[in-house]
Amino acid sequence: VSVTNQAPTITRVAPSGTNVTATPGQSITFQVNCADSDGNLKEVDWYVNGVYDQATPVSGSSGSASWSRAFSTGTTTITAVAVDLLGLTNGLIWNVSVTNQAPTITRVNPSGTNVTVGPGKNITFQVNCADLDGNLKEVDWYVNGVYDQATPVSGSSSSASWSRTFSTGTTTVT
Repeated sequence: VSVTNQAPTITRVAPSGTNVTATPGQSITFQVNCADSDGNLKEVDWYVNGVYDQATPVSGSSGSASWSRAFSTGTTTITAVAVDLLGLTNGLIWNVSVTNQAPTITRVNPSGTNVTVGPGKNITFQVNCADLDGNLKEVDWYVNGVYDQATPVSGSSSSASWSRTFSTGTTTVT
């Protein structure tokens, strides 16, 4: 009688596709189903860019395993490997791409591009900003192309204000 151990099988449950897109900081839960015709399931090993991260125990002839991770900007390969008690394996991968999108900024006050003011008058400039990735940091203010100051902002949407007194002449505020 000759008995041979069969390698376990592994199938993707979530995310369902091989290529996954995420936003910076987003957490994704990966889930797999696995089976072993010999009833020898041991664990599912999880790898990040080829480096072992952790194992999720499974046993018997079939099981499922899940694992979560948050991602930063860049491309990350996640590998799930089903392992049986005799060391045979089978795996699958996900390619996770994370891109950081540029924030948007809109003028609130003054509403127009060209503003006229008397010498020595103070104007408060206000903008609204948004970032789909939720990574707002600051609004930088420039006078005639020279950095003046930053106004802290955070989250997905915010507003910022900055005041300035002007003397005679033309000044560009960015």
